[in-house]
Amino acid sequence: MTAIVGCEQAGPQPAWPAQPPTPAQQSVGLVRQFVERTGQLYSLPAVAVEVLRLTGEPRVDARSLKDCIERDPALTARILRVVNSSLFGVSRPVTDLSQALALLGTRPLKMLVLGFSLPKELFSGLEASVLGRYWRRSLVKAVAARDLAEKLWQTSGDEPFIAGLIQDIGSLALIQHLGPSYIQLLDHVQSHGGNLLDRELDTLGFDHVVLSSRLLAHWGLPASLCAAVSAPADEARIAQLEPGQRTLTQVLHLAELLARLIEQPFGPALRDLLNVGARYCGLTYDKLQALVSAVQTKVNELAEVLALELPAGSSYVDLLIAAQQRLSDESAMAAVELAGTGREDQLLSLAGQMRRDLQLAAERGPLHAPPLAPTLTETPTEPFVRSPLRGPPPEAVRRSQPFPVPAAVEDVGLSGLVTAAMGRCRQARCPLSLALFQIDGFGELLLHVGPGVTTELTHWLQSALSEWTAQPAVARHVSDSSLAVALEDCPRSEAVRLARHVLEAVKPWAAARFDSAKLTLSAGLATLEFPPKNFPPHELIDGALRCLSGAELSGGDTVKSIEL
Repeated sequence: MTAIVGCEQAGPQPAWPAQPPTPAQQSVGLVRQFVERTGQLYSLPAVAVEVLRLTGEPRVDARSLKDCIERDPALTARILRVVNSSLFGVSRPVTDLSQALALLGTRPLKMLVLGFSLPKELFSGLEASVLGRYWRRSLVKAVAARDLAEKLWQTSGDEPFIAGLIQDIGSLALIQHLGPSYIQLLDHVQSHGGNLLDRELDTLGFDHVVLSSRLLAHWGLPASLCAAVSAPADEARIAQLEPGQRTLTQVLHLAELLARLIEQPFGPALRDLLNVGARYCGLTYDKLQALVSAVQTKVNELAEVLALELPAGSSYVDLLIAAQQRLSDESAMAAVELAGTGREDQLLSLAGQMRRDLQLAAERGPLHAPPLAPTLTETPTEPFVRSPLRGPPPEAVRRSQPFPVPAAVEDVGLSGLVTAAMGRCRQARCPLSLALFQIDGFGELLLHVGPGVTTELTHWLQSALSEWTAQPAVARHVSDSSLAVALEDCPRSEAVRLARHVLEAVKPWAAARFDSAKLTLSAGLATLEFPPKNFPPHELIDGALRCLSGAELSGGDTVKSIEL
């Protein structure tokens, strides 16, 4: 077989018949439309635009720059108050912009002007609690980035400060466009933990820092700053950057982890912060404790200077100590991960609502947020499922779907497979688990290698799945990218073990058959400990589908399971 997965084919490509856009292609177009429109909707105030023009000249006219800023008295007063705060630590009071310009230099002053001249539309109509949470996170990242750069990297903290301050402005745009559904996602992540950027990416197809970067580029900010803002908070990907580009992105990565630690002291942020920080800059727990104490002092001072009301809460040092105690007790952390009945159901329902709001926002385009969304307890429990798999959903769920529902699973025999397996397991009085496996990123794979190779790939997987799960029945094709296996006499724990074995086995298996293949699977499992008489087969299918959607929502290459 020709090894062409993950690489370009030599020679002329086949002319495949024109096909309607897939859901994945539609999603990409929707994301691009939303991001581009958002960049057009928000403009910098006139003073900030003029500052950009003046500072872009070969020789900066300090007098003209000063006169420009002074046309906005509120901005002038804010800059002077910030310059005189402990953040900058000037040796003598700064009383006017001429002194500020002389002490700080043009570039830091320009950055401050831009940081405090964001479009007012981004902040209009926001509740005090939402705005307060945004400013606390932004100030924590800004102050932490500055202190990290100066104390651990021994470099200027001006650009890191501004980058941290404006890196999350994309979240304000999402709040304005998506309204309550996005605010609920923020609440969910803060309460239950997790990485907000991952949740956004899995649900919307992009995260808010990419949106921030697009807005900054639209406003004409330096390309290096835009690139650093949009860089993923991922150590391996940052290591691939050019050496001169790594420092700012590493600083922002640690600042993001520190902000996450303060929001989620019960999660793994402290462990990640210490591990990554040790490799980046020799960060230790003692250094971190001193840094956290200084950050809170400066954040509180900045909030007072800028007349911002931040949410009340525990001291940052207390949160750090609590996180350290939980880190030393892995069982406590595991308990937190498992806490909260129905947490994943809430997240999946919320993902569906956000997808609908994104669709409406891209079509509508104005700055008005959508009407108030239902609460999590009122939202239909079945979200939009990206997988082409679909069982016959309950009528109320079918009415709630924002996109057309694909063909029912009976069309490909899954219902019959489940019904027969349930009958055998009921007679044998043994458990039944239904495992659904989905090829991650199938839309991109299809566009890259064409339908012929992907069809061949799923047939190879069909034989391999039966071998890996040691089941006498052959795995069943459910769609071009999905397969199902009925695991008879297989309790939930054993089904999870088998599914994890499949997810690990597929990687070297694919690499041995296809050059440069990076194939991963998602798996959703639903188990009946004892199939009762007249149990509807679509309920077992629906449970496995929900878990599969949860696995995809978590980024793929993982297993989600439920016992009915």
